[in-house]
Amino acid sequence: MITLAISSLKGGVGKTTCAINLAFSFAKRGWKTLLVDADPQGSVGLSLSPSAQTYTGLYEILHSGVPFDQAVLKTKIDTLSIVMAGKIPTNEISKWCSSLQDGERLAPFFKTAAETGYDLVILDTPSGLHGPTEGILRRCSHVLVPQQCEPLALRSLMLTVDFLNQLQTENE
Repeated sequence: MITLAISSLKGGVGKTTCAINLAFSFAKRGWKTLLVDADPQGSVGLSLSPSAQTYTGLYEILHSGVPFDQAVLKTKIDTLSIVMAGKIPTNEISKWCSSLQDGERLAPFFKTAAETGYDLVILDTPSGLHGPTEGILRRCSHVLVPQQCEPLALRSLMLTVDFLNQLQTENE
């Protein structure tokens, strides 16, 4: 199974748009694809449905032990499913983000996705290199880093590349 994080230090660079469109494109090509909204803001859900914040999601799977299959939303495309961010209480967001930083809490999620037969898991991450983003980058096999065409973006890209090199060195 391929795990692809869509990640950037900067917000507003098109991470969510990229994640949604890649998931749709791969699913239309026949890949069994799972799109995961790992951003506490719930950007994937807000892009797709106004009621998305009412859905059980990643938070409930990892925090409350909700079974994987109860949080996976089927779509009109047989090969595309979505896991929303979930109903994260506002006063728990910081603690939730910190709990994902080392990536260990995500391991069972990825294992279940693989056992369920997904070919590809695409994760839309929050901006920055902390919390869920760091944990996801520790667990993913691939990373896509959307960037804006501006000087500041080059600086953030180099920081991201340095961080990814650090992770690769840690895993060797």
